[in-house]
Amino acid sequence: MKNRIITINREYSSGGGNIAKKTAEILGIPCHDSDIIDILAAGGEFAEKFIVENGEYAVYKSKLFELLTSKDNGGQSAQDRLYAAQAELIRKLAAEGPCVIVGRCAEYILRDSVKLMRVFVHAEMPARIAMLKEEFGNSIENPEQYLRDRDARRKAYYFAHTDIEWSALANYDLVVDSKFGIDACAKTIAHLYKTL
Repeated sequence: MKNRIITINREYSSGGGNIAKKTAEILGIPCHDSDIIDILAAGGEFAEKFIVENGEYAVYKSKLFELLTSKDNGGQSAQDRLYAAQAELIRKLAAEGPCVIVGRCAEYILRDSVKLMRVFVHAEMPARIAMLKEEFGNSIENPEQYLRDRDARRKAYYFAHTDIEWSALANYDLVVDSKFGIDACAKTIAHLYKTL
């Protein structure tokens, strides 16, 4: 039987990462999020900072950027190679057993190889701004614009690798609003996961 995997996409600062961890804890399965960065960085091909900045976010491109971006003999940029490395690692982690995987186009990468529960986590802007301030204090000058920018870059990254709209509801089995709380959202996801 195919492994059962939960994938969680989320708006930036919506609590999706915490919901993923709590869901995995309830189910007693691994949660893969920042450890993906650690594993890839340990491989030596990519610097940790590069992975953090490019592993889920499209780079803003201009004509000058395109001219200056180095590509290998196969026509791939470092960002292309990072996506390929992440996809390979995601497939490996999913093959090891049931788990929760956060972001990184995981549900697209795994669409034909495992039983998926595809989740999207949303939150209203005031709640997201409050979570952002909890993490960074008042160091971000325009929090709403910062959040919209991060979402726009995630959306662009997702579309660049999948040709699918990141936040389209038809892409997900479940959409949750984190206003119900981390525990309640995680318990709901865990309960539904058991029916797969």
